[in-house]
Amino acid sequence: MKTYNIWIILVVIFLQIRAGYAQDKEPNQETLISFYQSQQYGKAAEYLEGFYQEDKDDIKLLQGLAYCNRMAGNYALAEKYYLELLTIRNDDIGVLSSLAAINYQRGLLEQAADYYIRVLAQDSNHIASYKTLASIAQQKGDSEKVYQYLTKANTLNPKDVDVVYDLGNFLLALERYQEADAILSKTLLFDPENVLLLKEKAQATFGLHQYGNTVTIGEELLNLGDDSAELLNLLGPAYYYNNQFKKCVEVFQVLEDKGDLKEAQLYYMAMSYKKLDKRQEAISYFDKTLEAAISPNVANYYFEKASLCEKINRNISAANAYMKSLQFQVLPITYYSLAILYDHKLKRPKTAIQYYRYYLKIKPTGKDAEPYVKYVEQRLSELTKSD
Repeated sequence: MKTYNIWIILVVIFLQIRAGYAQDKEPNQETLISFYQSQQYGKAAEYLEGFYQEDKDDIKLLQGLAYCNRMAGNYALAEKYYLELLTIRNDDIGVLSSLAAINYQRGLLEQAADYYIRVLAQDSNHIASYKTLASIAQQKGDSEKVYQYLTKANTLNPKDVDVVYDLGNFLLALERYQEADAILSKTLLFDPENVLLLKEKAQATFGLHQYGNTVTIGEELLNLGDDSAELLNLLGPAYYYNNQFKKCVEVFQVLEDKGDLKEAQLYYMAMSYKKLDKRQEAISYFDKTLEAAISPNVANYYFEKASLCEKINRNISAANAYMKSLQFQVLPITYYSLAILYDHKLKRPKTAIQYYRYYLKIKPTGKDAEPYVKYVEQRLSELTKSD
């Protein structure tokens, strides 16, 4: 073989080796794109690892390794590479945000908060940092900081639904209904059919005793397809306080058909039937309320049932219900009602005298009690004379 040809072959081999070496030193973009498109981030991280050298500050390679490991859920390795990036690009917002998010996902809340605060030192308008700091404060039970961070995020962007929803929930839990209504109303201007925000606004208006508004919002939610028990349990009482007793009954009947009625709902049904002058139905639901009762309102339920029994001349049942009421709570009006019942309907003056005296013994006070006290004293005088 001629010397000339040998030199040509050697040059070609050298160039091939050099090309192969160069390829080995730099990741192939097509290979990476293939991994990314198929979301094989773990394999992409392994591939990039082959090009990593600890003593070399290759920003692009470190970014790829950090990102791929994070997407693959390997947070410890991702943190390692982000920390290396941070030594090169000190206080870089993107790197700090990633470290904050990784620590948050690992449950390291203190470390995450520190990184988010460093982000805010660089960019005081970084909404994502305020949102996550609020979540961290919530988990740590720091209500003051929850409010501080959510309010700041809401001020920066009133259209951010997630922030408004969280802030609304927070304010409702503290019964700060006026404030909750104000921030929800503002955001609903941009997203008027947002079911989650409308539900919170309905709760706020109910808390403000704006029952007509609650009904309007509740019916709007029904039209939007929300017929959840949560909504119906809010809409039912709103109908009741808005004097729409028939609709109150209808709403709770839907829940009753599902076997999902508890003490409070049964009470609203009983009272609605009472307002509708359907006394038998009212008594039936007061009975159901009493069966479900687990609250200090039991005395009042028995009192209401007793007064209805009186109206339909079931006087013995009324007396029994009044006395049952006294077993749970002694109220002056209950003694007064028993005295009137025995005096005028059951015609048992001696028993009436007993309950009139019990009433006076409690010494009811206030302007509302004055006419009752006056009548009882007069009636006692009459009964004891005739006796």
